[in-house]
Amino acid sequence: MRFYVDYNQDESYTPTHIVFYAGTGNHDLIQFAEVPLNNPVGWQDVPIADCGGGPDGHSLCCWVVQMHIKENHQNGKDTHIRGIKIFALDENSAGGIGGDASRTIDNAADQSIVHSPVALNTRDPAVEELLETMDLGHSRYGVGDGNPFGSSDFMRDPEIR
Repeated sequence: MRFYVDYNQDESYTPTHIVFYAGTGNHDLIQFAEVPLNNPVGWQDVPIADCGGGPDGHSLCCWVVQMHIKENHQNGKDTHIRGIKIFALDENSAGGIGGDASRTIDNAADQSIVHSPVALNTRDPAVEELLETMDLGHSRYGVGDGNPFGSSDFMRDPEIR
């Protein structure tokens, strides 16, 4: 999960302290991260390591995520968050978590190298770390070695749920 802020453009509208809560509904939200910011510019990562979800204990499993802006620079009263990215695995199209998912992803990756004209050409360390921590059985593919997620069966257009 990431959010985009720009102190140079927003000044007093830029948050300095954000607390994140997650749960299955509004009745059971628990705090999972706290992010202090000092003149931030760009994408800010929200730490989800050791949240306790998923088989590795480093995933955030929830239905609701809330950002509580506790304080802004210069005691500003309004807040500008310019963008939010949430990275997730779609269990429905990958066949669920586990052995079937890794076979599905491997098959999609093999097909996408041959059929997909688009390649994942980013060297963003955060994306590489995300791919490494997913550990879904496609470790033979590195970032830039074809697009393991290019198959239309595996990765579809964003879906608002």
